[in-house]
Amino acid sequence: LKTNEPPSSEQKCLIQNALIGPERALLEMRTEIAKIKEKMESLVRKETTLTQEIAPYRVILDSPFRSLPDDILRQIFLACLPDAYTPVIDFCQPPLLLTQISSHLRRVAFTTPRLW
Repeated sequence: LKTNEPPSSEQKCLIQNALIGPERALLEMRTEIAKIKEKMESLVRKETTLTQEIAPYRVILDSPFRSLPDDILRQIFLACLPDAYTPVIDFCQPPLLLTQISSHLRRVAFTTPRLW
């Protein structure tokens, strides 16, 4: 190894014998790495599935808007009305627009006389 001379037949044989153990260990290590990578990919897929299952429930629990009291919602609805409001049937404008968001907001809107 310390010269640039080509190895003799005897040296080649010694080197090949010396490589048997390390090459076998390298092959075993690569096989183990492949198994670990496969396991990791499987775990990542399961993590993605669980994240997708959890997400809709997290949105419900973490939404501050869902926990607003009806009185606050009414004030927000009233603030949505233009200053010079004249009742017109237009589902793209408040107050009718507010009734299309959810059944809860529809109930709050319909029980807020000042909107109508």
